[in-house]
Amino acid sequence: MHHVDAGLRVYEDTSDIVPFWQRLPGFFAYPLHLAAGLLILVSMALAFLVQFTGFGVILLVLVSVGYVRYGYLVLEHTARGNLTPDRIFSGQSSGDNPWRPYKQWLILAVMTGLSSVAGIWLGWTLGFLCYVIFMFALPASMMSLGVNGSFREAIDPRVLWFIISQLGGAYVLLGFFLLLLSGSSWAAFSLLMSWVPPSLAMPVWFGLEVYFGLVMFNLMGYVLYQYHDRLGLDVRPAEARKPSEQELIAKAIDENRVQDALGLAYEAQRTRPDDLEAIETYGKLLFLAKQPEKALAQAQRLIPLLLAKQRGLRALEVFKAAREASVEFRLVRAADQLALARAAAIERDDRLVMRLLLQFDRHYAGAAEVPTAWLLQARIMSERMKQDEAAMQLLRLLRGKYPKAPEAEEAKRLYTALKNIHQR
Repeated sequence: MHHVDAGLRVYEDTSDIVPFWQRLPGFFAYPLHLAAGLLILVSMALAFLVQFTGFGVILLVLVSVGYVRYGYLVLEHTARGNLTPDRIFSGQSSGDNPWRPYKQWLILAVMTGLSSVAGIWLGWTLGFLCYVIFMFALPASMMSLGVNGSFREAIDPRVLWFIISQLGGAYVLLGFFLLLLSGSSWAAFSLLMSWVPPSLAMPVWFGLEVYFGLVMFNLMGYVLYQYHDRLGLDVRPAEARKPSEQELIAKAIDENRVQDALGLAYEAQRTRPDDLEAIETYGKLLFLAKQPEKALAQAQRLIPLLLAKQRGLRALEVFKAAREASVEFRLVRAADQLALARAAAIERDDRLVMRLLLQFDRHYAGAAEVPTAWLLQARIMSERMKQDEAAMQLLRLLRGKYPKAPEAEEAKRLYTALKNIHQR
């Protein structure tokens, strides 16, 4: 997010990123390249040797370290927006790759230890509950470790909760897929057992573990990439990425090239007429460029769109900015003016409600929304502003002028209630 002017924020567009649940086949294909293939074959070969020599155990441990290091490299490479393994060893890195396997195993040891302590001191039911909570937070811990290499942050509950809360339901879905993948190697191994000679059982099992592990690392990296805007994660090296349209606008404003920024913003909202952010950015720049007539016309277009998107507070902010440029500003359509007054009522800005509905029948003569506007105005006056006499006068006017309107019956009930209160 770039702060470019008071209230003007430009966000990086992530709408073209395919959700991870729609590209699951791509994750299974990711390990099918040279570097990952060699890692799988070497691990299988050493798993075969370990059956005949104790020396192979040491090599197998070293390969396990290399596998976890490579897995985290896949996670980080993908999280930075590199969706293929190209240039995986020359891309952006946390600079802490060598230690991540040991930190990962230490994290698992801490989680297991705390669960055991909880089981001993609080009972095994609560101990098991702690273990389930730790396992639920483990993907967030791995994702944190993958992009910054910090052991402290990878076990910090605040960091883990931030990741989980920003991903929301997607995190639960991710956990479900990871759970399935963690058992997939065993399922695949069970299917192959009847065809595999006993001497190849361990190599096949180890190869499947590495393959499905890399699938999981790639999946977690892609989830980080998909939600990088929420997590504040920089993607793609700056020198390899063309500046976005929003970045060009922000840069032009920073350099006081307002007209250049205005030109870019105009083209953005012209070519993307449904892009609310582009329309809003252009409107703000019109005010910044001191072009009030165009700015007010843009406000007429923007406010109804904001109201339709349930962004009433932002619509009110745009209206107030427009009124500062012109005290006579009001929306062209009565329905939009009424919707804006309702948004102000929700925000409990009663003075603004009164201002929006002032002489509503004169400004929107003959509009079907007049009875609704008067009823809203009467409610605000009676319930919040303690102006019962004025409210009753407006309700009598509503019933007299629009006796067949649906609001007339409600006006009658409210008038009677107010009258009874004052007769006590």
